[in-house]
Amino acid sequence: MSHSEHDNPWQWRDGHNPYYRTPLQILGLDPDRTGRAAVRAAARRRRLRVERGANRFPVFGRPLEIAEVNAAEEELLTPTGRLLAELRTHRPVRNQEAELRTQLDELAAEFARMPEPETPEPRVVARPEALLGWLPRRPGEPR
Repeated sequence: MSHSEHDNPWQWRDGHNPYYRTPLQILGLDPDRTGRAAVRAAARRRRLRVERGANRFPVFGRPLEIAEVNAAEEELLTPTGRLLAELRTHRPVRNQEAELRTQLDELAAEFARMPEPETPEPRVVARPEALLGWLPRRPGEPR
């Protein structure tokens, strides 16, 4: 794909929503899977599905064609195409509250396993009666 085709990849073109049927979705590839070999293997599997029965495996309600699979593979093999495909792919929303709760539970369990710290005996810095000599005396008080 040329750079001019990617001037605004998020723009609707001819009624086509750029967030549906992205190359990653066409090939059924997870955005976290990287490498050319993974892209080629996914394209090969998708081509076989299309050849054997495209109607059985629709993508967003429409059967795929071999040309779409080839174009998706070609786009994902270029760094620019791969980046644009990843940017147009909506990842599932993570439940951050559940993750934080899990981390908190793990930390609480770890804290419960820790031994209680030993309380050291307080060190005597000075005798209290020695400090009394430094206090001011009230008038008329014996020494």
